[in-house]
Amino acid sequence: MYKHLFYIFTLINVIVSYSQNSIDVKVKSVFNHKAIENVLISNMISKTYSYSKNNGLGKILFSSKEDSILFSIPGYEKKIFNITEIENLNNKVFLRPKPELLDEVLIKAKKEPEHNYKFIRKKKKKYYSKLVSSNAAIVSTYRHKKNKEYKLQGISFYFDNETLSNNELLFIRPIIFEYSDKLNLSILENPNVIELDRETKKIIIDLSNQNIYFKNKTLYLIGFQLVNKNDVIKVISIRVLNPKKEYSLIKSSPNGDWFKQDNSGNGFSIDFELFF
Repeated sequence: MYKHLFYIFTLINVIVSYSQNSIDVKVKSVFNHKAIENVLISNMISKTYSYSKNNGLGKILFSSKEDSILFSIPGYEKKIFNITEIENLNNKVFLRPKPELLDEVLIKAKKEPEHNYKFIRKKKKKYYSKLVSSNAAIVSTYRHKKNKEYKLQGISFYFDNETLSNNELLFIRPIIFEYSDKLNLSILENPNVIELDRETKKIIIDLSNQNIYFKNKTLYLIGFQLVNKNDVIKVISIRVLNPKKEYSLIKSSPNGDWFKQDNSGNGFSIDFELFF
């Protein structure tokens, strides 16, 4: 059953302004000059953004040629240019991949990865919640209570996307943060996205080649980001529950701030499974 219809609206990626201009830019890897898809192209002044398409092309909205434009995607070094600098580069931007991540592939698995321990949330009352958004992100807490480091082999999430049309697709990018002194440190740096359609009920993401280790008595935040290149409002239904003393962080857009949703109220946590 659906208990919540949770709206996470973002500003449509157009600002009404008489001085608004736009240019196209192509994003490539400096390593092999291949186009990079799903790069976040963000105007740090106006807070507008877009994503590069599968040919690497993206659009930038700007009011001044001095506007600072951030190019970012997990697994690559970030770059900031103003519009004049981008034009001097012939509207081509090259990003440098992090060397240790060149061969790491994010795999949507058909079966559970090999593991010695499987974490399952044991609370019986689970339900589905609809998130209505274009590019929201949500992560939920998990405290690792084992006595030694465990290597994370994979994650699974549950969905019910019958509201999608037959040909409609959703794309998500998994997120893992380590909580440390009120800072969230990203420990999953991968540029790839996972595809969901109407028939997707469960996804298993194989992380066995990612070298992610969970430490004893450490708090982690686990979830995903919607990656929607057309900035169209989507409805995604995820399985959730209300474990006590836990919480989620949600942000409405890539440029937005995280806000806390405590489970003591009407909040919920994502019902994920972890394979170690």
